[in-house]
Amino acid sequence: MNYECAYIDITGKLLEGKKGSYVCEAKIGNGGNGKIYKGRVIDSHGDIDMPSTVALKQIPANKNSNEIYFAHLLSNTPIEGLAPVYEAFVQDNHCYVIMPFISGTRLSDTIDRFVPNTRNVSVSLPCIIVLQIAHTINHLHNNNIAHLDIKPSNILLTGINRRPILIDYGTMRHIRNKKGTDTSIFASHVTDGYSAPELYDCNYSMAVQSDIFSLGALLYKLSTGKTPPCSCSDGFKTFKHSQFDSVPYIYRDVLNKSMAINAHHRYKDMTALIGDLAECLEVTDHN
Repeated sequence: MNYECAYIDITGKLLEGKKGSYVCEAKIGNGGNGKIYKGRVIDSHGDIDMPSTVALKQIPANKNSNEIYFAHLLSNTPIEGLAPVYEAFVQDNHCYVIMPFISGTRLSDTIDRFVPNTRNVSVSLPCIIVLQIAHTINHLHNNNIAHLDIKPSNILLTGINRRPILIDYGTMRHIRNKKGTDTSIFASHVTDGYSAPELYDCNYSMAVQSDIFSLGALLYKLSTGKTPPCSCSDGFKTFKHSQFDSVPYIYRDVLNKSMAINAHHRYKDMTALIGDLAECLEVTDHN
């Protein structure tokens, strides 16, 4: 089915879920697998915690069953730092994922505000952002889920403190369950600069280390303002030897360990990465 033809305009449409009834007010953006609308709750079905305004993601029912599955799963397993899901349901051959409407800015739109040595930005700021996201990913891993698409455009900065919120469920996978994988869907979500080399072969047997690689790439981006080259390119090895010199020295060991080409040479788990990031932050606080 043609990707664009699979969508219908749902502005003004009434959607009926198990937890609420919603009216779509306006399209506000595009996600990795669908279109995002701002919606209004007209009946919360007795749920006093349901806000009056929500975000609705529209996905063709045949487009990405993976995202629908994890939206269902995470609606019952809220994780701090991950965009929560109220519910997911199918109506008129489309799946709708209902989430809180989060007012914020995508990290990709404000990346220059976090690069040290520009605008008097502290060298600790990249570490603060990545450390918060690492804690969120660690909670995911503890629930046997890998995100596999950590990048600036999938991170919202919210509130006065610019708390990072990780969004998008489209590439998530169970860490220890390799059955039933649609590799064609998975391959379409690889992102040059942030995806680990093994993901280009649709190999997620080292999914924990794949997420760790992406966090390293994010730290590099926030530290330099530059996107790393594709991890499966000929120039990636040269990049590691030449470009890490431009990164604040306290981050170089973390980058070498997290962005190793061989997944077995990266941190063994997220806890180990978090420990080193915390040490980096302690060093910057004392300088």
